[in-house]
Amino acid sequence: MPFKEDNKNNNDAGQNERNEDDKLNNETFTDSPEKKRQKQGSPQLNEDSPQCSTSQKISENKNDGNNIPNWVAGSSPAKYLSLDELIKVHDSIEKMAIVHQIAVNPLCKVEDLRRQCPHSKLHETVKNDMQKAFWDLLRDDLSKNPPDKKNAFSLIVDLKNMITEHLESANLLNALSAVNEALDFEHLQNLFDKNALNLNEILGTILSVLERLCAPIRDELVIKLRSTEDTIELFKGIFELVELMKMDMANFALSQNRQLITSQSAKIEFEEFMKIYEMDKSVANNIRQWLCTLLKEFLKEKYLNIKEEKKSICLSHSDINELILKFYLELLISFSTKSIYSSFQFPETIKMDEKRIEELKNKLLQLELLSSSLFASINLAGRLAIESKQLFKIKLKNELIILLNDLNFINCSERLENIAIQCCKHCEKEFGENFGWNEERSKMLKQQILNFVNPEEPVRKIAMTRICDFIRQVLKQSGDPLKIPPGMSTFQTELASFTSRYYAIVMHNWNTFGRFYAQILDEEFSNII
Repeated sequence: MPFKEDNKNNNDAGQNERNEDDKLNNETFTDSPEKKRQKQGSPQLNEDSPQCSTSQKISENKNDGNNIPNWVAGSSPAKYLSLDELIKVHDSIEKMAIVHQIAVNPLCKVEDLRRQCPHSKLHETVKNDMQKAFWDLLRDDLSKNPPDKKNAFSLIVDLKNMITEHLESANLLNALSAVNEALDFEHLQNLFDKNALNLNEILGTILSVLERLCAPIRDELVIKLRSTEDTIELFKGIFELVELMKMDMANFALSQNRQLITSQSAKIEFEEFMKIYEMDKSVANNIRQWLCTLLKEFLKEKYLNIKEEKKSICLSHSDINELILKFYLELLISFSTKSIYSSFQFPETIKMDEKRIEELKNKLLQLELLSSSLFASINLAGRLAIESKQLFKIKLKNELIILLNDLNFINCSERLENIAIQCCKHCEKEFGENFGWNEERSKMLKQQILNFVNPEEPVRKIAMTRICDFIRQVLKQSGDPLKIPPGMSTFQTELASFTSRYYAIVMHNWNTFGRFYAQILDEEFSNII
């Protein structure tokens, strides 16, 4: 859209400048990239690079220090979100997070979902203070002479309602009848009116009912509550028990419906993400940058001269699958290989797995350095030495796994020192007497392992290539038997464990957003060609 800038010049000059601006804007923006995309039917998306306009003019007047020139802030129009839209975005993200956690984590429980969205410290402090004040007030009421049981009676009614609502939602009708019979409201009301309400006796009855309903894991808490004589502590304990029972029932329902939730999670996540995307197209800027860059590299490799071969260039279904596969590989290895993608922002469509992927990146680094160190040790020991010591590789691997367990990109250099020392020590012990292992070899081995801090070190690069080949095999899902890369059989358990974890994340994300990635690639392909 054409835009006008505020000028602080005199009125006469201002009118002339505005007329000239309008004319220049009409010439400049008639066929803007934004309008071209609209004609092609592609959704409008924010460009990564800022758009410049020849119609922008810098005022000759001096700034007062508070105003920022338009050319600094950029020419993009302001975006506004209503409160309703913000709430919708929050709800969509929350739903996506819940179904995603259930889908990718087969051991997910309700407690995990609660920990995923923890309350602030202020919220917890206020909550604890309010609860303490409530129980203190109730204790004061019961300490009066005669005791004031009005609030205690209301609390018993609330407790009964909590239990019955829980049983109704779980469709436990027999248990519901037992609770209503044991805690008949009219009977309780009569006791209260006659001042004959025995709180400990009624709480004991409630505890007996709950004992029959709760899971065996709560038996210890029930026994503890039975020995509690303080009325207030008994009240608090029973409320805690009811909350735990509700959580147990929710976990049971989750386990019973996990397969259904998992099968529907991709659909739910996609729909919720698209709701956000329709409100703000910029939420896909990062994933668009990843896919667009991958596409440009792919076309350069496949077609030497894009301009000359324009008519014959096409993007097939297999090409799109290959690009998506490359995206998942780069997402995992880019930080280690220091590729261009290591500077990119994390893609929005897989943001919920960011923490898991960061953990897997550390595991990949550990696996990479483990295999590299073993390769270097075996090479310097020689074939005859290794063949005579069949358990050498297994023993050294197990020793190195312990040292590598907490290795990450930050402490990599420090840990390599320990790994080098351990490899030299193990080789000296195994090959020192009969196979001529000497101090010179130890120095060579140590220096080579210390050089592994560089991702481009040849041995480390070979190890990384073989690991990536195996991951690619798994992600391609060709149906052929998986082939362990040369020299990696010693680590096949660790390699399979690592790859299976990443495979679960990738397959869920591909099922969820694969068509969206294909749409982005098609749009970017049209723009390039």
